[in-house]
Amino acid sequence: MINLSRKLPLADPAVVEVAAHELFDADVDPSVVLEAAQLLLVSGPREVKAAASWIAGRATEMEGFPEQAEDHYHYALAVDGAFDPALFDLARFASDRGDAVRGLSLLNRMAGGDVETLHAVLEHFQPTPRPGLGRNHPCWCGSGKKYKICHLGKGDQPLSERAAWLYQKAKLHAEELGWRDQILEFAEIRSEFWVGEEALLESLDDPLVADVALFEGGAFTDFVDSRGDLLPPDEFALARQWQEVERSVHEVEEVRPGEGLTLRDLRTGDRHEIREGSASRQLHVGNLICARVVPAGDTWQIFGGIEPIAPAQRAPLLEMLDDETTDPADLVEILSERFVTVRG
Repeated sequence: MINLSRKLPLADPAVVEVAAHELFDADVDPSVVLEAAQLLLVSGPREVKAAASWIAGRATEMEGFPEQAEDHYHYALAVDGAFDPALFDLARFASDRGDAVRGLSLLNRMAGGDVETLHAVLEHFQPTPRPGLGRNHPCWCGSGKKYKICHLGKGDQPLSERAAWLYQKAKLHAEELGWRDQILEFAEIRSEFWVGEEALLESLDDPLVADVALFEGGAFTDFVDSRGDLLPPDEFALARQWQEVERSVHEVEEVRPGEGLTLRDLRTGDRHEIREGSASRQLHVGNLICARVVPAGDTWQIFGGIEPIAPAQRAPLLEMLDDETTDPADLVEILSERFVTVRG
């Protein structure tokens, strides 16, 4: 049995959050943490109940029961309406459901909530104002449901735009719920030949690091299995499609600067018209890249970075990608070899 009252200073939400992350990252069985948190909820003093309920929520989420976890977060706020960790986690739930308005409302109740990465994401995906449309009016989308039940507060952008939001939801899930050690491992490999004291910290934001953890590492499957029911139906269907897409080496066949690319998948021979802004200004016909090309509504897009590939890397990388036993860490390593040359 874990004695949480000894391990965590439960009166300080900021300290509780950091310490709880360390506790979960130490591979402690979530059921053991949940049992200890529930004991505090029953017999602990009132000042620890918000923290105990939040910890119980995190443990319940890690066991794969998000809706029960959400109940714990709501109870934490009922005890302490300013308990920031619970506000943040309820904002995650709002985001997963596509409710940007509620998510922002929760984050704005936090100290420093406006600097959270999630805040910027939700601001971008706020719904279009619809003056004159009341809560009980039929929804503008034609579903036949009342506006308050259907689209009130929820993103109304097309799926091609919300695909980026779906990716951010999965990424936040990996960062918050049990995948930190793997992300750190990949970041250390990625930054081995980077220069500067902040190299490791910068590599934690590298697109490839998170993407390999999500897909080759298994975090995306965990996200879909545990939280898929929270997603808007079209995003859930898109997430299922993404699970079938493999990383590959692509040859650039056409460049439309600032707009997109035409890529040929060297593993399958498939050609895709990619909507892409920045890389389409830098790449040239004949270049080789490693990327995950995914459907996104009526477009094809790339999330998780675009890795330039030297001709000499083509064969060994294709062999690695075709091998189902490839360790994800080895994939990060081969895709980071270009930095050895840069430093040299």
